[in-house]
Amino acid sequence: MMVDKQVISLIENSLVELDTLKKLGELPATQQLSIELKKLNASGELEAMNPLLTTYVASIVKNVGFLLGTYNSVHTHAENRTGELQELMAQLSKAAK
Repeated sequence: MMVDKQVISLIENSLVELDTLKKLGELPATQQLSIELKKLNASGELEAMNPLLTTYVASIVKNVGFLLGTYNSVHTHAENRTGELQELMAQLSKAAK
């Protein structure tokens, strides 16, 4: 059975997309922002400015933490799926010859 060239093309395109995800890095500015917002919230300065800011910033910190966790998971999946797709493409290319 001949492997559909569209499948190989889609694998190649997927690998490009996954490489783009992997190149984003570890989002250092966003990680540092989360740390600084936690410090700012703990300092009491926000409470003095506006009591509602403490709750608002705490919510932002929680959501940024969720974002970073999700991104790390996606980054790991991108790395793992890249290896799998490369192996699949190698196997399909051999079968197509």
